[in-house]
Amino acid sequence: MHLNYIPTVNACFKKTSLIDIGGFDTKLNFAGGEDTDVCLRLRSKGYYFLKALKALVYHDFSSNFLDFCRLWIKYGKGTQMAISNSERG
Repeated sequence: MHLNYIPTVNACFKKTSLIDIGGFDTKLNFAGGEDTDVCLRLRSKGYYFLKALKALVYHDFSSNFLDFCRLWIKYGKGTQMAISNSERG
């Protein structure tokens, strides 16, 4: 299954692919932005993502609903920052 985007917390990349795009942008300081940025830059170079349908990933998120919501708001802000940066070129 080909995907346009993957959360990098669940991803494996070939080292050469990341070197080809200059690695992660350390100026993106909001959670989620680095995922979007890396995926956009990899896709623009012709790379694609595959999904391992039987893979399982466990995340130890806070059991506090408010903390969980705050985290996902940060992810949204980071994603927006990455998209804005990519549109500027």
